[in-house]
Amino acid sequence: MQSFAADLDHLPALVVLNACEAGRVRSYAPEPESDQQATRDASLAETIIGAGIQGFIGNLWKVDDRAAALFSVSLYSDLSSGCTLGEAFLRARRKLFDDKQRDWPNYMLFGQADLRI
Repeated sequence: MQSFAADLDHLPALVVLNACEAGRVRSYAPEPESDQQATRDASLAETIIGAGIQGFIGNLWKVDDRAAALFSVSLYSDLSSGCTLGEAFLRARRKLFDDKQRDWPNYMLFGQADLRI
């Protein structure tokens, strides 16, 4: 049986947490203890970014279900068509904007915009 630590060698290239406030980070992060790599009170977004994930998408505030669905369909469709993460992300936000969804600026991309999945 593999340990959890061994699974960290096989992290995904992209994590999308299309959930309320999953992309929030703090404006100030305290220094970790000398024997730690991160603070114990790190946000989910900070933990994912710090783990070495190449791309992470999350929301800053509560997201409307319709906006979340529209964003996801657009993002995954464009990624599967060969767009870079940055291109697919911007197109998905544009779809929300064009559909007059208030959540279009809610989505944050951290990581490598030129990533291809």
